[in-house]
Amino acid sequence: MSDFKSEINNYITSTFKFEDELLKGVLEEQKNAGGPMMNIGADQAKFISLLIQTSKSRNILELGSYFGYSSIWIGRALQDLKNLEANDELAYSLTCVEYSSKQAEIVKNNLDKAALAKIASVVNLDAKSYLAKLVEEKPLSLDMIFIDADKVNYPHYLEQAAKLLKPGAILLVDNVLGLHEYEVLEENTEDKRIKAIQEFNSQLANSDVFNGTILTVHAGLAMAVKN
Repeated sequence: MSDFKSEINNYITSTFKFEDELLKGVLEEQKNAGGPMMNIGADQAKFISLLIQTSKSRNILELGSYFGYSSIWIGRALQDLKNLEANDELAYSLTCVEYSSKQAEIVKNNLDKAALAKIASVVNLDAKSYLAKLVEEKPLSLDMIFIDADKVNYPHYLEQAAKLLKPGAILLVDNVLGLHEYEVLEENTEDKRIKAIQEFNSQLANSDVFNGTILTVHAGLAMAVKN
């Protein structure tokens, strides 16, 4: 359930029945709050979950968590990977960066409900400030970054991600095709968010640092590997 219109994604989600009661509860909580349904699609979330397990990404950063729907998916995938590898010498962590103090508390509570407090933490800070701090303290330290934060800063996040991801690490970015439908096709848009997304897509396509593409799943998921 999200604001992006796609009957295909609805078909996939209903066929595979990805969501359990806890995830459905997070969506219901989001719906009752009366704001936009800004969560990723369940089909996107399942793909990310599978990617974490196949790539063995153990140190993950999420920018923009909202109600924690994607955070729970990522945290569970990390927990499954930890259980599968059963190696106490390996560290597994998800850091969720959420600007709104209200939303950060909601994300923390939902991660607690999912029994993920030991593997996932929430940082209440704007993404640009946190990234600047992380670049200075821990460059080239991450296995995966998932970005679903403020769209106008997508080009900046791409630049910072290049400094934080290890060689061979994965960058994932949501909404690279639009917010409600495929707005990236609007060449003369006046929406600053769409303009920034278009700029991000162009930069990723021409990057010497990342080898990437866009998957046409739900609102569009950019996927790139750091060279």
